[in-house]
Amino acid sequence: MRALVFSALILPTVAVAAIYEVPMDKVDSEDDIIDLEERGEISTETADILYDMIVEGIDLNSASRDELYDLPGLTYADADAILLYRKNKGRIEDPTELVGAGSLTDQQLLLITPFIRLERGPVRLPIAGKLRLRSGVSNGDFQTPGGPLAPPGFLMATLTFPWNLSAGVVLNTTRLAPGSPYYSQTRGALEVAPFQYRAQLPTLYAQWRAGNRRVVLGSYTIGFAERVTLDNTHRKTPSGLSVTSTALINRELAAYCKQSSDSGADVCDGGQRNYVLDDWSIRSNFRGLAGSIEDLEFGSGQKLSLYGFLSYQTRDLYQYEMFDRAQCEDPRDDSDNCKAPRVYVGDDLARDGRLKFTTLPGLFEELLGGAHVDFKPNERYRIGLTGYGATTFFHGAPLRLEPQEWSRQPFGGPFGAIGLDLRAQFGQFGLFLEAARTFDSVPQGPDPVNQPAGGGGFGVEQRTLYTPKGHEVELSLRYYDNKFLNPFARPVASPDEYDGQSARNEGGARLKYLGKLPYDFEVRFAADFWTAPYPSRAGPAGIPNLYALIRLDYEGYRLLGPAVFFEARNKNLGSSTHGTCASGTIIYVEGNEPFVCSGDSYRSTVRLDIRPLGKRLSAAVLGTFVLKDDIRYKDRFMQGVGAAFELRSQPTDWLQLKLRSRYLNEDISDNTYLEHSLWTYLQATFIAGRNFRVSLRYDLIAYLQERASFVGRIPSPEHRVYLDLRAGF
Repeated sequence: MRALVFSALILPTVAVAAIYEVPMDKVDSEDDIIDLEERGEISTETADILYDMIVEGIDLNSASRDELYDLPGLTYADADAILLYRKNKGRIEDPTELVGAGSLTDQQLLLITPFIRLERGPVRLPIAGKLRLRSGVSNGDFQTPGGPLAPPGFLMATLTFPWNLSAGVVLNTTRLAPGSPYYSQTRGALEVAPFQYRAQLPTLYAQWRAGNRRVVLGSYTIGFAERVTLDNTHRKTPSGLSVTSTALINRELAAYCKQSSDSGADVCDGGQRNYVLDDWSIRSNFRGLAGSIEDLEFGSGQKLSLYGFLSYQTRDLYQYEMFDRAQCEDPRDDSDNCKAPRVYVGDDLARDGRLKFTTLPGLFEELLGGAHVDFKPNERYRIGLTGYGATTFFHGAPLRLEPQEWSRQPFGGPFGAIGLDLRAQFGQFGLFLEAARTFDSVPQGPDPVNQPAGGGGFGVEQRTLYTPKGHEVELSLRYYDNKFLNPFARPVASPDEYDGQSARNEGGARLKYLGKLPYDFEVRFAADFWTAPYPSRAGPAGIPNLYALIRLDYEGYRLLGPAVFFEARNKNLGSSTHGTCASGTIIYVEGNEPFVCSGDSYRSTVRLDIRPLGKRLSAAVLGTFVLKDDIRYKDRFMQGVGAAFELRSQPTDWLQLKLRSRYLNEDISDNTYLEHSLWTYLQATFIAGRNFRVSLRYDLIAYLQERASFVGRIPSPEHRVYLDLRAGF
């Protein structure tokens, strides 16, 4: 096995499959994915998919065809080969079996190794399981006015029992979150319990899974088809129920003081600007009861799958994303009565302190239920039907709280969606289609043109996949009207938002290509074109937008891996005017005249991987140059530069070392405007067999800018230490 992995490290990759922006041979941990996103090499959407896969792992003994396809380097043909081998053998005990059987190549095994797992067979002992403990500390934690803060913690445990039973739990601690809001009769306003160290139980589930039958009680995620009707799984091609315990590390330090007086002055840090290590973020799942029966066979090769789910989940909401219907009939009215109500902190230190820039935990409850059924006349075709309905119950009575119109959560009352999906396979062509109709209770807005009445709308996505040998082409066509309001849709969409939704008021096409060219070149290309079919406050209809990316890797050298990639974002193809923003749809106000982002952004990057000793020693250097429109520069692009260096080594089987350094200067002409920093970290991972590993990481961040908000910032520079311990039994 060791020789196999070593040989794979120095051989070029030949698999062409699910199209990600970078080759995945450079990823072996969550930190790698975060670093790729921060450097702009992958999108946030790709980072979410890869992060979830690498944390949870794809179980080779239970994964569906779609889940296997999501793995880097695997085509649908490879997924079918794994499923056939699993069916004939009964169980995969070691991933290297797939190489010996010809189902995978050794290069493909290397690519998928960080993203896979093998759940144990039937448990003979009373219990088996895995534990993971994560914590961290920064020098800012010791410099707060209130004294040192205890470090945040994250504990995850998954347990396997006899009789096809399993369970999971996540215990998370927070230091920077207040208590749940309540109405104070004394103040006549919302109030929260003061900030303090708290323990939370965001994930808890019990699962019974036997063959194609599954029942989950507690926390779960679920998604189907092209993610137009329902998906909260953060997978590229979701295919039903899953249990997850993903925690996201917030690399940026967070403000310690989140309270201010009515005049706006901070009231809890003595005028200092203190920053501390942020809490871990836990993704919010469904919580309730869900069950499925998959691939129930009848007739000649025909299969039927059934899913049902019910959830009653506590939800958080950013404090400015709410309004009081008792004071405001419609949040789209710009009057002061429609602003978010004030929230006060109920403690003696800041009795008159108002909460600011904080997510309110447990602000409302969400009741949701739904079902899915799909029918396969054979393995080449599938038709499915998905539907769900939901309603919310806000706390804080006698206030009648609801979400603002720009929140992802709908306001007005119950909402839901129903959708139909189709799939067909014709040789090297795969056709995928999903159309959905949403239902909501949003009333007519004050502006009938830009704020039409709700009631629901239509969304559709069609995806075509063509996979000749050595190449893969994916074309996605989409249309979401301005009434398509679905907080649980996660289909292909641009980063632009329409009242909190990306997949809304948008028509577009996305093309992706991954292929092997002659002379050992590998090319990745993506182009996304979209426009808004209807006018809105964010701008008129019909403005064309474009995002394009091309990356070229040369794999002809054993010791070197050069790559170049270029990214372009054009927010308005018909305009080339400087002095505007280049991303997002936020309306800026300059001289009381609103305008929307319509600028350009261009990023070019050169990367060189150096592999003198394979896994024993490898390095990478990267340089980036950025041209970007910005509201401060009326006659030219803002210019930014970045550079990164990475050194990896595994001198022995029990030790992995990683050193990374990143330099970033977002505006080289003005050191008082945007980020200018140097970030370096060293990580050591100690491995003891298959069931125990511990990682220690030290970060040093020096901020070099002279921006007013950073002058006097505490701490400066920043020192951080992270601990990650994993054990199995």
